[in-house]
Amino acid sequence: MSVKLEFGGGAPTISTVEAGSGTLGGACSIAIDERESVHIAYVDENQHLSIARETYDYQWHVRTIEDSINVTDPVKLLLRSKPGPLNGAEIILYRDATAHTLHMSDFTTTYWQHSRLLPGQTIGSDFDAYLDSDDNIHLLYVDTATNELRTAWWNSSGGPYETVVDSGAGIGSALSFQPDATTGTEQFSFSTGSSSLRIVRDLTGQEDGRLDPAPTELTTGNRDNEYAKQAFNNVDLNCDGISDMVVSEPAANGAAGEVHIWYGSTAGISSTPSVTLGGTASGDRFGHSTVPAGDVNGDGCDDLAVGAPGQLNTNSITSGVVHVFHGKAGGLESSASWTAEGGAAGDEFGGRVTSAGDVNNDGYDDLLVAALGWSSAPTRVGQIYLYLGNASGLLTTGHSWSRSGSGANLVLGFTMAGIGDVNNDGFDDVAIASTRDFSELSGYSRVQVYHGSANGLSSMYAREWAMDSQSTMFGSALARLGDINGDGYDDLAIGEPLNDTSTGASSGGKVWIFTGSANGFAKNPALEIEGEVAGQLFGSAIAAVGDINDDGSPEVLITSLEYGNAGGKVHLYYSDQAQLLRPGTSPLLIQGATGQHLGRTLSGGGDVDGDGQLELLITSMDKDMSGNDASTVIQFEKRDFERMDETRNVATVDLDMDDQGRMHLLVTDGATSTHLERPNEATEPNEAWREHVLDTNQSAMVVTRAGKAVILAWDGSELAFHEQSAHTVLSLSQMSTVNDIHDLDLAIIDEQSRIFYSETHNASTSFGRIRGET
Repeated sequence: MSVKLEFGGGAPTISTVEAGSGTLGGACSIAIDERESVHIAYVDENQHLSIARETYDYQWHVRTIEDSINVTDPVKLLLRSKPGPLNGAEIILYRDATAHTLHMSDFTTTYWQHSRLLPGQTIGSDFDAYLDSDDNIHLLYVDTATNELRTAWWNSSGGPYETVVDSGAGIGSALSFQPDATTGTEQFSFSTGSSSLRIVRDLTGQEDGRLDPAPTELTTGNRDNEYAKQAFNNVDLNCDGISDMVVSEPAANGAAGEVHIWYGSTAGISSTPSVTLGGTASGDRFGHSTVPAGDVNGDGCDDLAVGAPGQLNTNSITSGVVHVFHGKAGGLESSASWTAEGGAAGDEFGGRVTSAGDVNNDGYDDLLVAALGWSSAPTRVGQIYLYLGNASGLLTTGHSWSRSGSGANLVLGFTMAGIGDVNNDGFDDVAIASTRDFSELSGYSRVQVYHGSANGLSSMYAREWAMDSQSTMFGSALARLGDINGDGYDDLAIGEPLNDTSTGASSGGKVWIFTGSANGFAKNPALEIEGEVAGQLFGSAIAAVGDINDDGSPEVLITSLEYGNAGGKVHLYYSDQAQLLRPGTSPLLIQGATGQHLGRTLSGGGDVDGDGQLELLITSMDKDMSGNDASTVIQFEKRDFERMDETRNVATVDLDMDDQGRMHLLVTDGATSTHLERPNEATEPNEAWREHVLDTNQSAMVVTRAGKAVILAWDGSELAFHEQSAHTVLSLSQMSTVNDIHDLDLAIIDEQSRIFYSETHNASTSFGRIRGET
């Protein structure tokens, strides 16, 4: 029969689509073409597949299109919408009730083609499908042999192209998915058992929610040993294609010092280090400066550089020694492949070590070493040295370039950074700061940039920035940003944590952003970002940590070390061609406990579990996240999917999206139907679900483009429409029926929100139309 209904009154007009008995109406699906003609696919009384098309004045053209398969619920009717001769033609997907295989009937406008999809696989009891704007089929289903929930899609070039969304016993007995109009990504909802609902949002290409909101405390240690003075995960020391993690502890074992290495694996890292390297004697401070050395011998494996500024040299003078350990298949070398040492007592050679990149473009990475205690006069403190790489590692003939410090209360090389190729000439460049620590009086800090060349670093700096105020610690943080504005030149960030901001925040801190060009860096910064409150120390640490939002440019972390009762605060900024660095919707990534000083070091870009998702590391040396007296390493991991689990009984689930990317769910449990929505989820990602419960399990839902959910429900005696938008619910009863309804489906079309539905029951297949503003 057919039913025509009008909002606000009007007697229903009923006509029959097909009459029969048995399995008639055991499953149905409705779709509306661009001419507002209705198409209904359904199971007939012989359990075969039929199609009904509206002709004129609610007349129907009905035919059986597949009579060799016993069809079972669900049936999915899709209409092509791409302009051309096939526009409006039907595609119907359905399951074989006996073999549990998936089949397709495809109308070519002159005849039906029948084919089996996913040969060799048995399909779970539910599946869902849609067509994109190019009429490509997208499918969500469960492979019962592997208990995997998968997506598959086909295009003109072929397919299926499959992706595993989730897996587990009992998964996907009820499932649904839809594309998000705001991002083009797919969103999922499915059962993970009879009493559990999982909602999965595909976050690809988005910013909000891309980092798992629950950080992991990977490892803790003794703060008196300066555990986690450095921590990083952007190296592959055993050359297995999975990143490894390195944590230094320079005051361990009577300040002999240790460096701990965890080799990554597909299971992540273990609870204990894979390898621990150590100093040879008390006071060596092995690990005082520990950094990725790049690949100094060009063998394709990353190398590790470790400074021990208190170690005796070969003449038994406490001058300091730097060790380089070559990476190789199977693990890091157990003893240093290369060492260099200071020449005089108190040099503190190796007090700072950093990879320079490849400054002479010979295919081997080079190394910068600072002797922070070197001096030739009270105003000449600090000396830096460049060591070039080659096929055997760093050259043993000594350094190829050096510079000496100058200026009262300054130490040359207090911070150093390889900063990439800032003038795009093919040679990597370096930045070197002259400043001092928080605990020491520092002079007029400055930063110098030296360009690389075929002969190594240039003899004269290409750019110098010098402060006109003392004790601002300009340059105490230097960070290679990569190319944040997409112009082909690498960029630089410089931290000045004791800067008194333009708004009057004493020691609020500032970060200076300089963008590269064919001539290198300009004198004036392209961007200045200031702290907001006095004593914040914004810019205490800075690091580019990899691409989080999939735009091809790295994101940047910046520390405010004293923010919030000295808890420390880490801010997240996104690379942006126009704004350079742009705070996200929620720029605060994490804040530490009182006195923790969280964010002392920052790093990222590694992937220690090999799952393709980068990880960020944040350290503190005073307290852990619980406020205990311990040092800690905290990890945030990027994610492509957000998973949310709801404890509720699930018989069926329907998911729909509005044009704002908001999700609506209709979940039945065998007795009731519950509509769930989060109206403000675009600005409040963690908003609680709002629920509206109907006392029926026979229901269907459509969502208007503006975000109003319209639900058709049958309570055993009458059909009613329920329209919900946030807290407002409008219910309108439409008609009574004496038949026992088996299945409902609902469709919506055009800006006038004309609503169509079909129902099937044990005596006939019915159709209804309701026209009204929603």
